[in-house]
Amino acid sequence: MNDLDVIMTIERDDDGIASVDMIETKSAPPTGLFGLEWLLAPNTTSGINVTAATAPKCATVAICLALLANGTSIPCKLYERVDGAKQPATDHPGYALAHRDATEWMSATAFRATITRDAILTGNGFAYVNRDLAGRPVELIRLAPHAVSVETDDFTGEPRYRIALANGAVRFENYSDILHITSGVRADDGVTGVSLIHLAKDDIATAIVMARTVSTTFANNSRPGGVLQFPKALGDDSLGRIRTSWNDGFSGEKAGRTAVLDNGATYQTIQQPLAENEAEKLLIQANVAICRHFNVPPHLAFEMGRATWSNAAEMNRAFLDYSLAPWLREWCSAYRRVLLTPEERGAFLFEFETDEFVKSDTLARWQSYQIARSAGVLTANEVRAIENMPLHPSPEADALTNPYTQTATAQPQEETQ
Repeated sequence: MNDLDVIMTIERDDDGIASVDMIETKSAPPTGLFGLEWLLAPNTTSGINVTAATAPKCATVAICLALLANGTSIPCKLYERVDGAKQPATDHPGYALAHRDATEWMSATAFRATITRDAILTGNGFAYVNRDLAGRPVELIRLAPHAVSVETDDFTGEPRYRIALANGAVRFENYSDILHITSGVRADDGVTGVSLIHLAKDDIATAIVMARTVSTTFANNSRPGGVLQFPKALGDDSLGRIRTSWNDGFSGEKAGRTAVLDNGATYQTIQQPLAENEAEKLLIQANVAICRHFNVPPHLAFEMGRATWSNAAEMNRAFLDYSLAPWLREWCSAYRRVLLTPEERGAFLFEFETDEFVKSDTLARWQSYQIARSAGVLTANEVRAIENMPLHPSPEADALTNPYTQTATAQPQEETQ
């Protein structure tokens, strides 16, 4: 069964343990047209119908989708603040759900990648928080985006989630039991997200059209069309036979072969239109525009026009700071809302391990620690806390003295009489 197209029913046994029955549904797109949106008129000015199902066929959309979704699959841990430092809260049920497995059949990293992909394509990603009788979270179960809708209170704005079941029934869940990830662009209600595919649909359609233009040109050996001219008028049957014979012998893979003309016929090449000459440049511009919608540096989508060896590392850092960081903050907030009680939120926090993205800056990071230690700004234990390392029991680890210098204590000498 494909968990992308399932919804659930929840039952509890005599011990209070909740069980979830996954029920296969008839897939319905976010538009609610039951798979018939292809019958409608194209939704872009270029005549291409761009949807969440068709957009990933564009190479730039596919790589941006993979970069952001896989970027959120880096390790995430739950920490507890203890004596001014942070320690992994391995005994808390939220630690296992965020760091190990969301369910018995899906790892935490795969779960985040899948929900993030839902949020990018449809604007929203949803998961149900399955709890035991004591109210502790035990599972995070993905919900199909088209099976969930968000309703907000007219006065307070508090959301509740409407889930359509396979039997036609509807159930409502509180916001504390639904993990909700948005695309980062929110609708007017401030709760639901807007699909990035919808926002970038015209640029995606342009990229698809330009890619088709380039493919069509190369399918004809990059040769433009032409006109056969005859000194005498020909009938419709003769014209049809000549056209068919010419296309069969000199188009596609056979383009470029030597033609032999008789009866005074001449061949005149049609000048290649500007649109075809500039198709490659227009395709690059469309791909860069798509990257802007996804907030992804173009060089990571293999558009290397402005990337150099000297600035590639800085661009990678920019991807972490400006592209991926908003998604990581969204996940930390969502985890905090559904996996921690209001009383726990002051003592516990979720953090992603982003060292993999800043390996090239490791030297600079540790040099900054060295400067801070020598200036008496940070202690060794404060540096270890920043790096999520256990505190050192040595008293010197909490001292603000400069560890890189030693002051010799001069012993006064007695004057000889």
